[in-house]
Amino acid sequence: MKPINIDELQASIGKVQPGAGSESKEKISALIENMSKKGEAMGKIALPSMEGLQFVNLDEIIYCESQDNYTQFFLTDGKRIMVSKTIKHFEELLDPNSFFRVHRSNIINLKYIDKYVKGEGGYVVMKKGERIPVSRRRKDAFLQLFHYQ
Repeated sequence: MKPINIDELQASIGKVQPGAGSESKEKISALIENMSKKGEAMGKIALPSMEGLQFVNLDEIIYCESQDNYTQFFLTDGKRIMVSKTIKHFEELLDPNSFFRVHRSNIINLKYIDKYVKGEGGYVVMKKGERIPVSRRRKDAFLQLFHYQ
């Protein structure tokens, strides 16, 4: 039951008999993975606006751009949503398997990358033609995502 007490969870896991089969281990792994997803099961994110909350499908986010203490979201339908939270907040919230912070000012949805253009840091071209710079510091980690190095 929520809230989850880590000590109780570990004690429960410890009660599983050794050799109880890989099925139990798989279920435990799936449970831990699901608990760590921070509500992404719905595939949506709540973006606070002046009127309240705007719910956006994660698949609709092409990229995010930092503008001081604000973050602007660029969506597949051409809409832009300005949110009064920092990009760091969203970097911690978004799934690192789908989103990557390529620059101090940008987080991109990996699903919408069209190509990467080499350079000092280089830049990515998104499906709709947007050019997003890749910082020198993050270039290697970005390329490793695609097993390119």
